[in-house]
Amino acid sequence: MGAGQSREPTSDDELFMSGVRVTQGLLEQLDGKPRPQRVPPGLAAGGGSGSVGGGLQALRPPAEEPGLAAAGTDRALGRALERSRRVGGQLLKAEAEELARVDQLAQELLASQYAAPARPRPCAQAAEDCVRCYAEHADDPLACAAAVEAYGECARAAWREAAASASGL
Repeated sequence: MGAGQSREPTSDDELFMSGVRVTQGLLEQLDGKPRPQRVPPGLAAGGGSGSVGGGLQALRPPAEEPGLAAAGTDRALGRALERSRRVGGQLLKAEAEELARVDQLAQELLASQYAAPARPRPCAQAAEDCVRCYAEHADDPLACAAAVEAYGECARAAWREAAASASGL
């Protein structure tokens, strides 16, 4: 086993039942943060054999300034936010289109499946006679008393007939 795998978990490590160790370094690696390279202890002091002055400096990545790392993270977050907004807009547009389509289909279904039963309007002729009489005798509405009385009698007869047929159900 390697040296990194045989150590005991520290307070920053989490060891799960499956044997997976979650460390801060692993989380940073999964998050995409750059990880500094480790230099063996003998070479870090510059005491390595055959070392020419500054030879080790070429092996190390250039030190990043904190502002540059934050700017890169900000740009990445900005791109992710813009992508999220774009996807959200597309989802809202798709939802609006889908809602309009569902409304149209519901109206078509109601139109094809449901139709209110058509019944003839009772006393339609008597009602037209009343309206015609009032139009002809606008100056003397009492002249239409006979037409109004006929319409009233027709309406009462229709009401009695509807009540009788409803009670017979």
